[in-house]
Amino acid sequence: MLDINIYIVGELAIKNEIEPYSLNVTTNPNYATHVLVGLDRMFTYEKLNEAIKAVHNGAKIVVTNPDPFYPVPEGYIADTLAIAKAIEVASGSSISEVIGKPSKYYADQIHEKLNIPKNRCLIIGDRLETDIMLGKQHGFPTCLVLTGVTDRTLAEENNIKPDYIVDDLTSLIQLL
Repeated sequence: MLDINIYIVGELAIKNEIEPYSLNVTTNPNYATHVLVGLDRMFTYEKLNEAIKAVHNGAKIVVTNPDPFYPVPEGYIADTLAIAKAIEVASGSSISEVIGKPSKYYADQIHEKLNIPKNRCLIIGDRLETDIMLGKQHGFPTCLVLTGVTDRTLAEENNIKPDYIVDDLTSLIQLL
């Protein structure tokens, strides 16, 4: 059995998500084998330095998703990749793995949990590089919803082509 100790840079939701798997979580960066980075709206200079310490001691940087920002009613806020890149740059190490969209790991989890043919599952999202790429890379049909990050012009100009594009979820229901 591998001796894994995870130092979390993220919110309580991440800790709650990994808790059922009985993984070791440490608050001491000196004992960390992995730094798990997720959205952290309380990210601080101290957290950055603790993560750097863990990485300098050999911990690998693992990222929950590669989203640099996400939309909120007031505009946009920094997301996971912005935090992970700060750790990456400051530590001089590279991100070892992304376990969220559009990774194979994430696609396999969807397929395993649903236990249905991939063509019977529709990946719906607002971001081409994660949501739609997940479906395209792993054989799921896709639907881009224009209520978030990607607008119609960007969708039409991009090489990542969703199977469907809808203005909102009501339009999706009408389409189906």
